[in-house]
Amino acid sequence: MLDTVDSGHEFVLTSSRASSTGYPFKVASIPGTLSNREVYAARTRVCDLGYLREAYVKPGGAIGYRCAAEPIADYVATGGDAAATVDRMCLCNGLTATVGLGQVRGVSVEPPVITSGDGLGTVRAVLNDRDGYSAADVVPTSCVTSGSRSGRDGLPPQSMRLRVPVMSRAPVKVHRVDGHEPVGRVFRLFSPSRIGTRSRYSPEAASSSIVSLLTVCRGRRAVLSGALF
Repeated sequence: MLDTVDSGHEFVLTSSRASSTGYPFKVASIPGTLSNREVYAARTRVCDLGYLREAYVKPGGAIGYRCAAEPIADYVATGGDAAATVDRMCLCNGLTATVGLGQVRGVSVEPPVITSGDGLGTVRAVLNDRDGYSAADVVPTSCVTSGSRSGRDGLPPQSMRLRVPVMSRAPVKVHRVDGHEPVGRVFRLFSPSRIGTRSRYSPEAASSSIVSLLTVCRGRRAVLSGALF
């Protein structure tokens, strides 16, 4: 995927067909994945995880389950419409394969499917001619600027950009976003972890809090308090 992005040929399709549920699903066009028509056609349809199966009523009134990405004959045999199976991807197996846990059946290995937002191309700026990147490289590209410069309204002065590494163990409180008060939400950017008898603060353990903070503040003026560095 990174090679595709680095070459500038990335493409993300918002597909209404990929998911068996019909929910719009973003599929990154990456060689060797289900986004490739040859790879998709070569895969034998099978539904053996079943996380996205949908319930239906059998003729006798019992509840059954089926999936539009399962073998077409099986889907139709339960009363499903064959047209609903066209271009469906097995996201259960595909996404499992994406994280390296693809099922192996004889000589067949489940191909992955990669989902991504429309901003996949922005990864190029993070890569900066390198072979990979970490969360510490990504967070600075999602900077938010505090709206408090002089400590007015009784708030601590906080005129800076959020960037990593965040070295403080103190929590960060969001007072206002675009003039609205988000109920004083508090984020602990570092979570304590223990190795042996020594306690340390790990940025990896707090990645979810960093993402939550950016979700609240990204692209808007925010009034923050708490030492970020």
